[in-house]
Amino acid sequence: MSPILPASGVPTAGPPLSGLPVTVVIPTLNEADRIAACLQSVSWAAERYVVDGGSSDDTVAIAMRLGAQVITGSFRTISEQRNAAIAAAAHPWVLALDADERATAELETASAAVLTAPPGAIAAYRIRMRNRYLGAPMERGSWGRDWHVRFFRSTLRFEVKRVHEGLQ
Repeated sequence: MSPILPASGVPTAGPPLSGLPVTVVIPTLNEADRIAACLQSVSWAAERYVVDGGSSDDTVAIAMRLGAQVITGSFRTISEQRNAAIAAAAHPWVLALDADERATAELETASAAVLTAPPGAIAAYRIRMRNRYLGAPMERGSWGRDWHVRFFRSTLRFEVKRVHEGLQ
């Protein structure tokens, strides 16, 4: 499980807000044991999409019960799942998560700061991952310095690749 942290250098605002105009997109396939905690960690987002690729467990039912909008279909890649939700996004900013990831209070605060900042040319932000292995935080090596572009404008899309997709 990888908690999500804000990228350094993002301005901070006052206390976290509720119902931030952000669309969260989460691709799933048989994530019933993880999806509730993921969705609860982003309860501050105004819109949450779970894009399910054909789960045979209770993933879809749990997501709907927690108020997420659910898109189902047969997708070849995670990037196709994410792009389907981004296309439906009602808000100008998107946060892309995986079901085993959790957003932190720091990410909520950093997101609020981005949303209240004057419009600029920045289209995406990197987020530092806090990876864990055998219950301990990974602080050294590549997993200890793991950054991913996950907070971005809804005009962007993921390149369609089987693994290691990135924003175009």
